[in-house]
Amino acid sequence: MDRRKRKTQANIVNAFYEVIAKESFEQLTVSKLCEVADINRGTFYLNYLDKYDLLEQVIKEEIRSLTEFCAEHEENADHLTKTLEYMLTKKDMISLLLKADTQGFFTTQLRDFLLTENYSVSEVNAIFITNGLVGVLTHLLTTNEPSEKIISDFTRFLRQHQNFIELTKS
Repeated sequence: MDRRKRKTQANIVNAFYEVIAKESFEQLTVSKLCEVADINRGTFYLNYLDKYDLLEQVIKEEIRSLTEFCAEHEENADHLTKTLEYMLTKKDMISLLLKADTQGFFTTQLRDFLLTENYSVSEVNAIFITNGLVGVLTHLLTTNEPSEKIISDFTRFLRQHQNFIELTKS
Protein backbone atom coordinates (compact mmCIF):
# COMPACT_ATOMS: atom_id res chain seq x y z
CA MET A 1 0.00 0.00 0.00
CA ASP A 2 1.43 3.36 -0.93
CA ARG A 3 2.14 6.15 1.53
CA ARG A 4 -0.75 8.38 0.46
CA LYS A 5 -3.29 5.60 0.89
CA ARG A 6 -1.94 4.75 4.38
CA LYS A 7 -2.08 8.43 5.32
CA THR A 8 -5.66 8.75 4.03
CA GLN A 9 -6.76 5.65 5.91
CA ALA A 10 -5.09 6.89 9.10
CA ASN A 11 -6.91 10.20 8.67
CA ILE A 12 -10.24 8.40 8.25
CA VAL A 13 -9.60 6.20 11.30
CA ASN A 14 -8.69 9.25 13.41
CA ALA A 15 -11.89 10.97 12.27
CA PHE A 16 -13.81 7.77 13.08
CA TYR A 17 -12.54 7.77 16.68
CA GLU A 18 -13.21 11.50 17.00
CA VAL A 19 -16.82 11.11 15.86
CA ILE A 20 -17.69 8.00 17.90
CA ALA A 21 -16.25 9.67 21.00
CA LYS A 22 -19.01 12.28 20.66
CA GLU A 23 -21.94 10.34 19.24
CA SER A 24 -23.04 6.73 18.87
CA PHE A 25 -21.97 4.53 15.99
CA GLU A 26 -25.59 4.41 14.83
CA GLN A 27 -25.57 8.20 14.43
CA LEU A 28 -22.29 8.12 12.52
CA THR A 29 -22.64 8.84 8.81
CA VAL A 30 -20.10 8.63 6.03
CA SER A 31 -20.82 12.31 5.31
CA LYS A 32 -19.95 13.25 8.90
CA LEU A 33 -16.77 11.16 8.75
CA CYS A 34 -15.75 12.80 5.50
CA GLU A 35 -16.39 16.24 6.94
CA VAL A 36 -14.24 15.57 10.00
CA ALA A 37 -11.51 13.85 7.95
CA ASP A 38 -11.68 16.66 5.38
CA ILE A 39 -12.03 14.25 2.46
CA ASN A 40 -14.72 13.67 -0.13
CA ARG A 41 -17.07 10.70 -0.09
CA GLY A 42 -15.37 9.18 -3.13
CA THR A 43 -12.10 8.99 -1.22
CA PHE A 44 -13.84 7.25 1.66
CA TYR A 45 -15.42 4.70 -0.67
CA LEU A 46 -12.06 4.01 -2.34
CA ASN A 47 -10.89 2.75 1.04
CA TYR A 48 -13.98 1.27 2.72
CA LEU A 49 -17.31 -0.17 1.63
CA ASP A 50 -19.27 1.63 4.36
CA LYS A 51 -19.05 2.54 8.03
CA TYR A 52 -19.45 -1.12 9.04
CA ASP A 53 -16.48 -2.11 6.88
CA LEU A 54 -14.47 0.70 8.48
CA LEU A 55 -15.39 -0.55 11.97
CA GLU A 56 -14.44 -4.12 11.05
CA GLN A 57 -11.11 -3.02 9.57
CA VAL A 58 -10.30 -0.92 12.64
CA ILE A 59 -11.08 -3.90 14.88
CA LYS A 60 -8.93 -6.23 12.77
CA GLU A 61 -6.06 -3.75 12.98
CA GLU A 62 -6.44 -3.52 16.75
CA ILE A 63 -6.34 -7.33 17.08
CA ARG A 64 -3.28 -7.41 14.79
CA SER A 65 -1.57 -4.84 17.05
CA LEU A 66 -2.47 -6.92 20.10
CA THR A 67 -1.01 -10.03 18.45
CA GLU A 68 2.25 -8.20 17.71
CA PHE A 69 2.39 -6.81 21.24
CA CYS A 70 2.01 -10.28 22.75
CA ALA A 71 4.58 -11.77 20.35
CA GLU A 72 7.12 -9.09 21.31
CA HIS A 73 6.70 -9.84 25.02
CA GLU A 74 6.03 -13.56 24.79
CA GLU A 75 8.98 -14.65 26.90
CA ASN A 76 7.95 -12.38 29.78
CA ALA A 77 4.34 -13.46 30.34
CA ASP A 78 1.40 -15.38 28.96
CA HIS A 79 -1.14 -14.00 26.48
CA LEU A 80 -3.71 -13.36 29.20
CA THR A 81 -1.45 -11.03 31.16
CA LYS A 82 -0.15 -9.27 28.07
CA THR A 83 -3.65 -8.92 26.62
CA LEU A 84 -4.83 -7.27 29.83
CA GLU A 85 -1.83 -4.93 29.81
CA TYR A 86 -2.35 -4.01 26.14
CA MET A 87 -6.05 -3.36 26.57
CA LEU A 88 -5.46 -1.05 29.51
CA THR A 89 -2.87 1.00 27.64
CA LYS A 90 -5.45 1.62 24.90
CA LYS A 91 -8.52 1.69 27.14
CA ASP A 92 -10.13 4.81 25.66
CA MET A 93 -9.89 3.66 22.06
CA ILE A 94 -10.91 0.07 22.73
CA SER A 95 -13.88 1.08 24.87
CA LEU A 96 -15.10 3.20 21.94
CA LEU A 97 -14.77 0.17 19.65
CA LEU A 98 -16.65 -2.05 22.10
CA LYS A 99 -19.50 0.44 22.32
CA ALA A 100 -19.63 0.87 18.53
CA ASP A 101 -19.46 -2.86 17.84
CA THR A 102 -23.05 -3.93 18.46
CA GLN A 103 -22.50 -7.14 16.47
CA GLY A 104 -19.77 -8.40 18.83
CA PHE A 105 -17.08 -8.63 16.15
CA PHE A 106 -14.40 -7.29 18.50
CA THR A 107 -15.11 -9.76 21.28
CA THR A 108 -15.25 -12.62 18.75
CA GLN A 109 -11.88 -11.62 17.30
CA LEU A 110 -10.41 -11.25 20.78
CA ARG A 111 -11.79 -14.62 21.85
CA ASP A 112 -10.33 -16.26 18.73
CA PHE A 113 -6.94 -14.68 19.43
CA LEU A 114 -6.91 -15.86 23.03
CA LEU A 115 -7.91 -19.38 22.02
CA THR A 116 -4.75 -19.59 19.91
CA GLU A 117 -2.82 -19.71 23.20
CA ASN A 118 -1.54 -23.26 23.59
CA TYR A 119 -3.24 -24.12 26.87
CA SER A 120 -2.30 -27.35 28.57
CA VAL A 121 -5.92 -27.90 29.57
CA SER A 122 -8.95 -29.30 27.84
CA GLU A 123 -10.67 -27.31 25.12
CA VAL A 124 -13.65 -26.73 27.42
CA ASN A 125 -11.41 -25.22 30.12
CA ALA A 126 -9.66 -23.04 27.51
CA ILE A 127 -13.02 -21.76 26.25
CA PHE A 128 -14.14 -21.09 29.83
CA ILE A 129 -10.94 -19.16 30.63
CA THR A 130 -11.10 -17.18 27.41
CA ASN A 131 -14.73 -16.18 27.79
CA GLY A 132 -14.06 -15.17 31.38
CA LEU A 133 -11.17 -12.96 30.33
CA VAL A 134 -13.21 -11.37 27.53
CA GLY A 135 -16.00 -10.69 30.03
CA VAL A 136 -13.61 -9.13 32.54
CA LEU A 137 -11.97 -7.01 29.82
CA THR A 138 -15.31 -5.86 28.44
CA HIS A 139 -16.47 -4.88 31.93
CA LEU A 140 -13.16 -3.18 32.68
CA LEU A 141 -13.20 -1.19 29.45
CA THR A 142 -16.84 -0.13 29.45
CA THR A 143 -17.34 0.90 33.08
CA ASN A 144 -15.86 3.58 35.26
CA GLU A 145 -14.91 1.20 38.04
CA PRO A 146 -11.32 1.53 39.23
CA SER A 147 -9.28 -0.73 36.97
CA GLU A 148 -6.60 -1.39 39.60
CA LYS A 149 -9.06 -3.28 41.82
CA ILE A 150 -10.41 -5.37 38.94
CA ILE A 151 -6.90 -6.19 37.74
CA SER A 152 -5.84 -7.09 41.26
CA ASP A 153 -8.89 -9.32 41.75
CA PHE A 154 -8.42 -10.96 38.36
CA THR A 155 -4.71 -11.58 38.97
CA ARG A 156 -5.50 -13.07 42.38
CA PHE A 157 -8.15 -15.30 40.78
CA LEU A 158 -5.64 -16.54 38.19
CA ARG A 159 -3.06 -17.30 40.90
CA GLN A 160 -5.60 -19.09 43.11
CA HIS A 161 -6.83 -21.25 40.24
CA GLN A 162 -3.48 -21.91 38.59
CA ASN A 163 -3.82 -25.68 39.02
CA PHE A 164 -7.23 -25.68 37.35
CA ILE A 165 -6.29 -23.24 34.63
CA GLU A 166 -2.70 -24.25 33.86
CA LEU A 167 -1.97 -21.16 31.81
CA THR A 168 1.60 -22.10 31.04
CA LYS A 169 2.39 -23.10 27.49
CA SER A 170 2.85 -26.78 26.74
